[in-house]
Amino acid sequence: SFSGAVRLLHGLTDDDVPWQVSVTTAEHLTGEDVTVTLVKDGKHNLSRPDDLDLLTETLESILAKVTDQ
Repeated sequence: SFSGAVRLLHGLTDDDVPWQVSVTTAEHLTGEDVTVTLVKDGKHNLSRPDDLDLLTETLESILAKVTDQ
C-alpha cells in the first residue's frame, strides 16, 4: 500500500470516469495526506487554462513538500 501524499483532481462533468471514483480511491488510500479536488465544470482532461493552473499549483505544492523533507 502507498502512504505518501496524494492529490486527486476530478472534473464533475467528466463523461469518461465518474467523479465518485476519485472519492472511493481516496477512501481506500492508507495515507493521511490525501486530498480530492472536484472541479465543478471540469471535463475529463482538465485542459482549460484554469484547470492547468490548478494542476500546476497542485504539483508545485507536492514538490515543495517533498523538497522540505
